[in-house]
Amino acid sequence: MNNNFTGEIPSSICQLSSLLELNLSSNNLLGAVPPCFGNISKLLILDLSNNSLLGNIPPSFGNITNLEVLDLSNNKLQGPLPRSLVKWKNLLGLVLNHNEFNDIFPHWLKAPQLYHLDLQSNRFHGMINLTAFELSFLALGYLSISNNNFIGRWPTKVFSNTSLGVIDLSNNKFEGPIPLPSPVTTYYSIANNIITGKIHSLICNATYLQTINLSNNSLTGSFPRCLTNENIFLSILNLGMNQLEGTIPQSISLIGGLLTLDLSRNRFEGTLPRSLVNCTYLQVLDLSSNQIEDTFPRWLGELPELKVLILRSNNFKGLLNIPKGDLIFPKLRILDLSNNNFSGPLSANLIMNLRGMKNREVGEDEPLYMT
Repeated sequence: MNNNFTGEIPSSICQLSSLLELNLSSNNLLGAVPPCFGNISKLLILDLSNNSLLGNIPPSFGNITNLEVLDLSNNKLQGPLPRSLVKWKNLLGLVLNHNEFNDIFPHWLKAPQLYHLDLQSNRFHGMINLTAFELSFLALGYLSISNNNFIGRWPTKVFSNTSLGVIDLSNNKFEGPIPLPSPVTTYYSIANNIITGKIHSLICNATYLQTINLSNNSLTGSFPRCLTNENIFLSILNLGMNQLEGTIPQSISLIGGLLTLDLSRNRFEGTLPRSLVNCTYLQVLDLSSNQIEDTFPRWLGELPELKVLILRSNNFKGLLNIPKGDLIFPKLRILDLSNNNFSGPLSANLIMNLRGMKNREVGEDEPLYMT
């Protein structure tokens, strides 16, 4: 792994019939995956990720009946998955992301111990056989099927009795109400689908949640106040591009450890809750394209880590009156106040405070929010 090997994988490697682990990841390997890999029947781990391999997974792979982990991610592999993989009874991890596989969801896998399933960024399509899913993937802890062409709807409580720590269904064409995460889920994303209805308060039964991304759907109702429960320690909350309305609750400050809050492109109104100043870890705040009416929230300048503040397209008004010597917004890099009703002169004192926009030190890491 992590060398500069080039060319095709030599078939002579298949003569190592007692091989238990083979890792050729992060090279410049080309060509097809050798069918003779099926002769290495004792293989437990096969990692060919981060290369430029082409073609299909050979049906002979089904002969590697002891295989526990297969990682083919970040290649150019395509076609359907061979049904001979149904022989993999000991499979723990199947990682196929960022290829060109074109198939239905592999509900036909009979791997009762499968924990990690990553199919994201392929051409998987169609409806998921939910009965087979619930019966076949009882041990699943990581499910990522984002950036495919799946359709249909998930029952609301389909994940409720699972041990899924990561659920990523984003960038598909799923419909219907929100499928609730597992009580132990830490990462949950259904972004960029056609999910409708209100955000059910039962979503907060997942008290381990750190990231919630429900953006770009057709969700209605008000801000889910249960998320401001002191027992939930969210780092990222993205509800942008929906049809949520009402006010942003003062209790939002109870969300411990909040780094990113995106409520953009909704119908929130009223004034900003002053309690946001207590979210001292906040780095990104995007409230653009709502109906918020307020004066310039200079008090947000007290947030010591705030790097992005986007208030574009609301009803903010009044002067940008920043007293000289008022040390605010120490780390701000992006400030968007466009399409509001601010008046008066552009405050030189505000601009002079934006020290975070000055040239970075040589060698300083690129800010996380820019990536």
